[in-house]
Amino acid sequence: MKNINKIPFHPFLLAIYPVLALLSYNIDQVGVWVVWRSLLIVISAAIILTGILALVIKPFQKAAIISSFILILFFTYGQVHELLLNSKGLLFEISHHKYLGAIFLIIFVIGIIAIIRKIHQYQTITTTLNIISAAILILTIIPIFNYSYNLQKDKNNLQGNENTDISYSGDAKDTPDIYYIILDSYTRADALQRDFNFDNSPFTTELEKQGFVVANCSRSNYGFTEVAMASTLNLNYLSEIDPKLQTGNSNLTSATALIQNNYLRRQLKSIGYKIVAFETGYDWNQWTDADMYLTPNKNPLSTAELQPFEKMLIRSTGLRLLADTEKKFLSGAVSTLKLTHHEPHVKRTMFILQWLEKLPSIAGPKFVYAHINVPHIPFIFKPDGSLVDDPNFYRGPQDYPVNEQYFKEGYINQIQFMNNRIPEITEQIIKNSTRPVIIVIQGDHGIKDDNRLEILNAVYFPNAKANIDIALTPVNTFRIIFNQFFNGKYPILENHSYLSTYELPYDLTSVPETAPDCVK
Repeated sequence: MKNINKIPFHPFLLAIYPVLALLSYNIDQVGVWVVWRSLLIVISAAIILTGILALVIKPFQKAAIISSFILILFFTYGQVHELLLNSKGLLFEISHHKYLGAIFLIIFVIGIIAIIRKIHQYQTITTTLNIISAAILILTIIPIFNYSYNLQKDKNNLQGNENTDISYSGDAKDTPDIYYIILDSYTRADALQRDFNFDNSPFTTELEKQGFVVANCSRSNYGFTEVAMASTLNLNYLSEIDPKLQTGNSNLTSATALIQNNYLRRQLKSIGYKIVAFETGYDWNQWTDADMYLTPNKNPLSTAELQPFEKMLIRSTGLRLLADTEKKFLSGAVSTLKLTHHEPHVKRTMFILQWLEKLPSIAGPKFVYAHINVPHIPFIFKPDGSLVDDPNFYRGPQDYPVNEQYFKEGYINQIQFMNNRIPEITEQIIKNSTRPVIIVIQGDHGIKDDNRLEILNAVYFPNAKANIDIALTPVNTFRIIFNQFFNGKYPILENHSYLSTYELPYDLTSVPETAPDCVK
């Protein structure tokens, strides 16, 4: 502690802080592994910057203060730009890089001159900066460790000595493969007609020709993915699964554990199923410990391609200026999308669609979990699978379209993209499988407003029509499958649908069915 005013480690802590702060804010969306390359780069940059300044400015403590000042400006530029960009009037005008860049340049020049000329008690300032930077870093790290600890604890708690409640009594070679394909935010046909003036009957008719039963009045049990999938994959309502998941609890860690170590997966694994899962781009919704985990990038941090987390970090810094203006200096061969964080999403989507057709060749029996983040925002696919060339489809806040017209067109574009690909895929799966096949195609929820709970829900059973009610909700999907094919004795639950918020995910509001053709 005696040397705390002599050794200026604050530049390095201030360089680390933005990376860990972004991780802390998104810890329920990404894995801790995503930060390592960023940390290596920012620490190296801080060392180089401080070292260069130390060669020309004495003493070393003063050079370090200047280094921290520069780093603070660099790491706040993109955040200030984003804040002003979402403002109105004069503040919005200032968000233009030519103005904001000039303001930051003036602050930079004045700040450097002031530090060099006016600061003489540099040892006291060094102590203060060391303490402050260490304190904010600790406060940032605590939520990360807390989340990781609670997630692992919840997952371990699910690893109980439960009985195997299902079995397959037929010939082993006839054990069915099960494909669970989730099309994120895919609402049902009557909602598409009502809210988007889009006739989806050609798609549902094509599925029915293949042998699917489409539950035309299906609704999600919950209004957003984390809680919806936690319920579906555990064959029950959340309050029945875990008493903690009730009003007042704002923690989604338990829901994440229920997705990653779910009852459905454990039951199928216990009777010899191979678990096959895909990378989704969301850490909480990825089964990286599956028997076969399929990802388009085996080691993301060993490639030159930037990860979405890294692109978010870049856009929160002074590099935002370059990211927004580099297209002016590049040839037209580089698409606008390449300057955004969307290409990993495109790559993952196409990878899943291509691989689904190949899976029948893998020795079974197998359970395939394929969560495709389409037609969910961002709206970047055209109906033929090519990419849109108009950024108005995704350049609004949080990748939303800039207005309702673009929203409707973009959503239907992606509905049509899935409509063009899914029947081709299911046809190939059914045709090329050497054992019976069960396929569930389901929206986890709708898109927004009145159709948020109305979902696509189609089920294919081998050699027989599925005994499916038109109002089937996801909580009963695998209860029916287990009962019909695996000697299960699961009671069919009443259908309930709830809305809640991310802030209070278990504070539920029951929402009844209102569609005239679906109200009993």
